[in-house]
Amino acid sequence: MPTQADIKKKTVHEAIVDLMANIGKVAKDGVNAQQGYRFVGIDQITELVQPKLAEFGLTVVTRVVDYDIRDREGVNSANKPTFLQFATATVQYTITGPDGSSIDSVVVGHASDYADKAMNKALAAAAKYFFKQNFWIVTGDNEDADNITYDQAPPQRAQQGAPRQAQAQSNFGAAVEARAATVKNQAAPASAPAQQTGEVKPASGAQIKAINATRNNPAVEWAEQQVFDYVSTSLGRQIGSLEELTMSEASEVIKHLNKIVKGVN
Repeated sequence: MPTQADIKKKTVHEAIVDLMANIGKVAKDGVNAQQGYRFVGIDQITELVQPKLAEFGLTVVTRVVDYDIRDREGVNSANKPTFLQFATATVQYTITGPDGSSIDSVVVGHASDYADKAMNKALAAAAKYFFKQNFWIVTGDNEDADNITYDQAPPQRAQQGAPRQAQAQSNFGAAVEARAATVKNQAAPASAPAQQTGEVKPASGAQIKAINATRNNPAVEWAEQQVFDYVSTSLGRQIGSLEELTMSEASEVIKHLNKIVKGVN
């Protein structure tokens, strides 16, 4: 076993190597009650890593670089109207070694919640993947992008020159319809695509490729559904595939994804 004097001479990189050589696999002890799958929780990873950080003289300091919180209307499992809160947190972790040397790691966490815990979950997700990816902790989670393939029938495009109709986001009844009427009468935000004047052009193939390339960037790692959620919360329209985006909407999505990449790199 190394002495305390030996440990104090280690750089942050040397201490991380020592930690990785003395850390084991984390079992998937968490269980999702709704979908029934098993997962590795942040508490399990913290319980494993925290003593090792202290043993090898490593400290971790957290700083939230950027965050975003949005609400989206929906219905819960009892078919009751509710709001689902989405949160995205860009977090910087500074790892300092025994000799005072340090390195920074920036991670993006994304989560949703029916109450006020979306940001808590986003921060927990960021911390979980910070530890997993910086210390290469084996968890047995099969989260490889090549593990799942989504098959979808090609969407029906609107006729050339015909205005695209915004899809209804929910049918909550009279209360939600009244709210929707109020929103409709308000001025549209600057980022919303024009629906009433001129020809609405569908997203180009180059834009779709750019969205897919950027959302699969290691700095982003968004599932396709997260793009749909962003379009719904930010642009006010529900879509079922990227091909349903207008050119203006696709441009807004690309800008947002690039913003996340720039915040990480």
